[in-house]
Amino acid sequence: MIGASIYSLLNGHAPLTALVGSQIYPVQAPQGKKDPMVIYGISDQEGQHSKDRTSPEDWITVEVIAYSKDYDQNHAIHQAVRAALDGYHGTIAGNDISQISFMKYEDGWEEERESFAGIATYQVISTP
Repeated sequence: MIGASIYSLLNGHAPLTALVGSQIYPVQAPQGKKDPMVIYGISDQEGQHSKDRTSPEDWITVEVIAYSKDYDQNHAIHQAVRAALDGYHGTIAGNDISQISFMKYEDGWEEERESFAGIATYQVISTP
C-alpha cells in the first residue's frame, strides 16, 4: 500500500525528522503524543481504467497534516514535507511511483490540541 512509501519518504528526510523527530504517524497519532508531529493518510484512491485491461495506475490523494504550537515552525514542517514528497518518482517500499505532485496547502487551527495545523494535499500516481 502507498502508506508505507509515504512513511519511508517522510521518515527518510533529515530536515523533516530534525523538526518532528520520529513523530510521523498514519491517520492518527497515538494518544498523549505532543507536538510537533506529522500525520498522513489516503483521502481518495481511483484506478485509471482501460477498456481492454485492468487499471494500469492508481491516482491517490494523500493528505499530510503538520501540527505545531508555533506558527512559523508549522510552516517549516510543511516545507520539509513538501521537499520530501513533491516531484518524487521511483520505487520505494515496494511501490512504483510515477509521480508525487503537491496540490494545495491551507492553514488551520486544531482547537482540541491548541495547535496550528498545516494541511497539505498531494496527488500520487502509482502502479497498483
